[in-house]
Amino acid sequence: MPTNHQMSPEQVCQLNYLLNEFILWHLSRVRLRFDGDLDCALVLGEIAHYNLQKIISRHRAPDATMNQALQQSQTAQRYSEIQDIGELIKPCNALSISASNGIPRETVRRKIQWLRDRGWIEKDGKGLLVVTPLPAEAFKEFNQETLTEFFILNQRIHSVLQHE
Repeated sequence: MPTNHQMSPEQVCQLNYLLNEFILWHLSRVRLRFDGDLDCALVLGEIAHYNLQKIISRHRAPDATMNQALQQSQTAQRYSEIQDIGELIKPCNALSISASNGIPRETVRRKIQWLRDRGWIEKDGKGLLVVTPLPAEAFKEFNQETLTEFFILNQRIHSVLQHE
């Protein structure tokens, strides 16, 4: 991928526009899915990514066992019920979520309750936060639409970069 120094000012301008167009489209959709509460979306995302970082990581290649475990997650109530996933879940707390995104801890606690009320997160035996498989199902179509638009954005970026 070329750096800003290797692109014309017109290309940089076009790419910035495309990127911002995608971000605005995506944020508007996220806002709608969370009843206007972007902080709640951030809290859920932080919890899920923290929990699942040992399972789904850019440093870990998916293998047959992991694919089977992820397939099982579609019918499980909790990730801890899935043999090859449960022990890899890394629970977190409100303080770590607050520290990671700058949202005040009391606000994070209120968002956690909102997410718990929907069954999207739960507390483990130690009171730590764990995402449930429900958001993956609730956002399945949403995520597919996002991926489709992301791939379209990728094609548009490549088109801009090819026109020097």
